[in-house]
Amino acid sequence: MDKLDELARQLLHSNYVVLLIGDEICGLVEENSKSLYHGIYLLIQYGVIDKVITVCDDGVLSSLIRSNDKVVEIYGSTRRLRCSICGRRYYRTEVEKLVCGECGGKLVPEIVGRSQPVPRRVLSQAVYEALTADTLVVLGEVTELPAALLPIAASKSGVNVYIVTKRKSIISMFASHIGIEPSVFVDGVVRLVQAKSLKTEIEEKYS
Repeated sequence: MDKLDELARQLLHSNYVVLLIGDEICGLVEENSKSLYHGIYLLIQYGVIDKVITVCDDGVLSSLIRSNDKVVEIYGSTRRLRCSICGRRYYRTEVEKLVCGECGGKLVPEIVGRSQPVPRRVLSQAVYEALTADTLVVLGEVTELPAALLPIAASKSGVNVYIVTKRKSIISMFASHIGIEPSVFVDGVVRLVQAKSLKTEIEEKYS
């Protein structure tokens, strides 16, 4: 059994799986990131992944699943806007001009700069998800704090931690390293889940 198959089986037998998307993924070209995000979306739909923590602020994943309940965006999202005066929030698709319909204030992207502290509420949620998971999968390298500390803390708390990236990093010391491209991993798990689902359907049909 190769490492991909081993991890896929681990995910299927875990009660609560959290995916941490690292900053390596944020740097992918748009075509590759769309394919990767679609695969992650499918794994959420199949019930394989329960929650996603991401350092990417593109907002693509939460837009795909049309819900913020499944995604913790540590640095916010460029797809959400906030009024600089009254604080009212909007989705970018809701407005034609960057002007608040409530007070006329300027709308700005609801993101946190890398030099700014992450809001306590968001950080607390990310820590909670990482530490209460049965399995934490780190997708791509995570070099930015505080996200880089999440898999280390999870590992020390007894969570099964895997990191999926071609190159080993410091986090690999605290996790099982799966040395393949993140996109190959996601696509492989999707295929295995789909094959398992099809096999189950056939067995139920002819049983």
